[in-house]
Amino acid sequence: MSNQDQSPLTPRLREEYAAYRASQTTLFTDPAKTAIFFSPTCAQICRQMPNYTADNRDIIIKYLQESRQEKPAEDAGGSKPSEEEASKDEKAGSGWKMRELTATERENVPEEFRDRIVPEKWEGRRVVMWDPKGAGKGITNLVGEGRRVVVVNYWWRMEKVPEDGDDEDGEGRWRQCLHDILYIGAEGEWPEGMVNEGEVGA
Repeated sequence: MSNQDQSPLTPRLREEYAAYRASQTTLFTDPAKTAIFFSPTCAQICRQMPNYTADNRDIIIKYLQESRQEKPAEDAGGSKPSEEEASKDEKAGSGWKMRELTATERENVPEEFRDRIVPEKWEGRRVVMWDPKGAGKGITNLVGEGRRVVVVNYWWRMEKVPEDGDDEDGEGRWRQCLHDILYIGAEGEWPEGMVNEGEVGA
């Protein structure tokens, strides 16, 4: 999709997503700074690991915290990293890209959410993330060769949440309302057609 065909909302959602990732530097000391980017009823679907589904942002925050902590090597006397080490977002060789969903991708939504997209004016975007091999332990420590790649269809809706400080008279803000996690695993092992050429950085 060329820039001139791009929705004017996409740059804004890209900025929101970048701010959301940056907020995770205080994921353990001040999780509210990350939670504000989610709807209180934000849902999460993990197609490979159904145990990591969620129906509210508190559970998603807990999963994020789990995924950012290295599992200690029990037989080697390992220990958990410090909060600073566990909460670093960008590592050498890691990155992410966002793009608009194709028509087919927009239709590939879990059935229980399909009837809500139009009336609630959801906006979906594909985010592809990558980390060096061995990065991202915890719930995302899947076996495979090469870099780890995560493919997620994120969905946002405009929402006012007074408990987050939203002004009742204001328009609210774009909050994540669904994380549809399609793939977590080794680079190159994703199903055919899931990742477009150029979506994973060098």
